[in-house]
Amino acid sequence: MARRLLSEDIGHRDGRRAPFDAPPDDGSYTIEGIVAIGVFYVLLALIVQIGFLVLARSAAATSVEASLRSAVVADLDIETVASRIERDVTSVVPGAQEIEVEVTHGAEALRAVVRFRWVPPGPDLVPVTVSIERSVARIVPP
Repeated sequence: MARRLLSEDIGHRDGRRAPFDAPPDDGSYTIEGIVAIGVFYVLLALIVQIGFLVLARSAAATSVEASLRSAVVADLDIETVASRIERDVTSVVPGAQEIEVEVTHGAEALRAVVRFRWVPPGPDLVPVTVSIERSVARIVPP
């Protein structure tokens, strides 16, 4: 007859555990798991914010350049161009705040510098200021 193998038979005679027995869980694995989840969440939020920042900056740059091109064709004054750029950036970039627009014109080009504070969706970890500088050649008769 085969005898059933009990864990007491495998252990040492003085009560020590056998080497393959798992140590009792003291809760440290749970704490490490929670810390790992927190670190993962912060890294994921940072990656998402960087992605949204790239999209916001690209959309704002395209908007500024389009406004400048239409201003050159229509031959608008500087105040109108500045207000149009501010309106376009506000409508294209969600989270754009404190928009500053500086438009200058020379004999050959119309230049705009736009600065704004961008508040990302989700937690605002770091204040982000976006600065865009674009210039468009003026239409000059030959």
